[in-house]
Amino acid sequence: MTVGLVAAGASVLVVGGIDKLTVVVGPLLIAVSVCRFLIRVGSLGERVEWPTYVIILGCLLLLVQVARIPTPSIFGECWDDD
Repeated sequence: MTVGLVAAGASVLVVGGIDKLTVVVGPLLIAVSVCRFLIRVGSLGERVEWPTYVIILGCLLLLVQVARIPTPSIFGECWDDD
């Protein structure tokens, strides 16, 4: 399952290109995979799993807002930042 999540996250970035949606979804899938692996080997406790996901999601959303990353074309022109 963890290899599949890494593959899915990487494919989101490769196939979708770099935009606000893929910069959040791709790395989040990869981070979930890394966290699940760390839980399996005992380096990360299950009590901190979901808070870690929320913190990573918040950091990715902040990155998307601060950096000049383009809006996905699927949202149309109404969502453009410019």
